[in-house]
Amino acid sequence: MPPSKKKTRFEQKDRLPPGEAARRLRRLADDLEAGRIEVGREALDIGAPVFMETELKIKGAEVSCEITLKAPVAAPHGPPEPVAGAGGGGPEAKVLKKALAARWKSIKASLSAGRAPGAAEGPDFLELARRYEPHVQPDWAADWHACIRRAEACLQAASAGDIDAAEDAAAGVDRDIRRCHKRYK
Repeated sequence: MPPSKKKTRFEQKDRLPPGEAARRLRRLADDLEAGRIEVGREALDIGAPVFMETELKIKGAEVSCEITLKAPVAAPHGPPEPVAGAGGGGPEAKVLKKALAARWKSIKASLSAGRAPGAAEGPDFLELARRYEPHVQPDWAADWHACIRRAEACLQAASAGDIDAAEDAAAGVDRDIRRCHKRYK
């Protein structure tokens, strides 16, 4: 069912035993894994990636955990067409760009700590880049591909244990990003 243009908000607050709260979270996890989410009585198919933010707060004798999930609503007939312009447009592109930036930040943090990124970080980053490909605009496609090749070189150096070379390549990626944003934004 295609989503309506209007905003829909559904909020549910309950006091539950820990086991029931866990069951509800498992149902949500199962739905996410199947590529859907239920908002009130409206069930929506969702696209990827899913942006996830968790926040844990401890205040006195109470702990709260807030989980925020954001995902594009899946298009009813295939992926969205890229929007013309420098931004590489569309809501899915924006979610992908944010996920790419977050993954790249995590990769750089690992390198700064003197260690290779986690086993899934490199492949996840490259998969996000592959999925962003339809949103790449012709006027900056060559720069995009050069930047991704440099990121691949960074990840290869890191997986080979050459953290210095990986950091050098990462610095090159950051320069590419800044230059492209200055040129095309």
